[in-house]
Amino acid sequence: MTRPPQGDSAPDVRCVAGRDALDRLAQDLDRLNAASTRPDPFSTADYLRAYVDRSEYFPDGMDVRLFVLTDGHEVVGIVPMRSVTDRFPAGLRSRRLEFLATHDNERPHIICRAGDEDRIARAFVDHVAAHRGWSLVELRGQPVGSPLWRAAHAASGARRQVRDVPIGAYSEVALHHGDLVQYYAGLSKRMRSNISRQGRRLFRAGDVELLIATGPDACSALFDEYLELEDASWKFRSDASVRRHPQRVAFFREVAAGRAGSDPSLVAICLDGVMVAALLSAHHGKGMWALEMAYDELHSDLGPGQLLLLVATGLALERNHRFFNFLQNYGYYKQRWQADSIDVVNVQLLRRPGLHHVKGLVGDWRRRHVTGDDVPRPPMLTNDDRHAAVRRNAEHPSRAGAATRLAGAIERAGPGVHRLRGAAAAGHLPFSVG
Repeated sequence: MTRPPQGDSAPDVRCVAGRDALDRLAQDLDRLNAASTRPDPFSTADYLRAYVDRSEYFPDGMDVRLFVLTDGHEVVGIVPMRSVTDRFPAGLRSRRLEFLATHDNERPHIICRAGDEDRIARAFVDHVAAHRGWSLVELRGQPVGSPLWRAAHAASGARRQVRDVPIGAYSEVALHHGDLVQYYAGLSKRMRSNISRQGRRLFRAGDVELLIATGPDACSALFDEYLELEDASWKFRSDASVRRHPQRVAFFREVAAGRAGSDPSLVAICLDGVMVAALLSAHHGKGMWALEMAYDELHSDLGPGQLLLLVATGLALERNHRFFNFLQNYGYYKQRWQADSIDVVNVQLLRRPGLHHVKGLVGDWRRRHVTGDDVPRPPMLTNDDRHAAVRRNAEHPSRAGAATRLAGAIERAGPGVHRLRGAAAAGHLPFSVG
């Protein structure tokens, strides 16, 4: 039975440094995450270890700092952070404290039991604010009014400034629907028309097959085919591609293999035996997170990406998930899928005077007088980009033999792949393709 939070008493705070701290505190991390208000894969020991060991966003030179909060001998909260040394002009340096995992996750937070967030947040912020080793403590992706946001703003004073830097919102679909038919009926009339019209065109274009791969064995077997599909998409050689960095490929291999704190799934749309759209997702607790998606630009007019998201939402409903999170970027499109926008900011607690404080003042001035105050947006794909992707796709050697490779991957995947072809695929959808 979970013990209730300890009232308003302040817990003790200590900092445990080094990669091996994740191993020593693994049981406490997973215990507290499971008892939290919203368990997620990004707060598990396995995810954090995979991030430190494999992610391109954790390069050499960064140090793990786990802030452990205790009541007596019991660990009641953990905040995974890392220490970074920033370089400034004239050879000056200053240290920054930030979340351990800054990308490929959702709203990093303190890890503690449900109902204990405010007490843990206050103790943590008071501890790091009093420490003179860091001139900046940055808390990425915090909703305004969250426990960490409130604690950081309460710490503002003569020697400390708090800044909120807007970033891209997260998008999340609340799954209160009984099944996929009910969810689809709740979409706008125009959205339903677009999905069904393009779906019928796709089924007329050739032999359509839906692949629903669940579990580490099946997802690992199909992961290389996903990478080949990315090369045929607009993501090819872009900053959005998994292949942009070898460590990124290694990190997502850990995700697909189920070694990053979640149960993976890979949903794919195939046309004439070739994968034309695929989505890699993470399942944990009562939620599903869409991690990486790609579709063949040559067949973009058939809407395989839309059909893919519809099938993936059906998988989330079948698993009785309470939400399907789309992470960040392209919120205008995700809202068409009944996704709620979750606005967040990067909360910066700056010591003043200090190098990071001066840098922040300069940044504020530039946003007001030079670049404007808009939240950064992802680059939009132009028609020229799409046409170039289509030409590249038609000539890309990876598409030669794609059907043979996919058939071999499905065979290696074993029973973890659910295949729906022809009439079975059409019957799985909430609209007629006849």
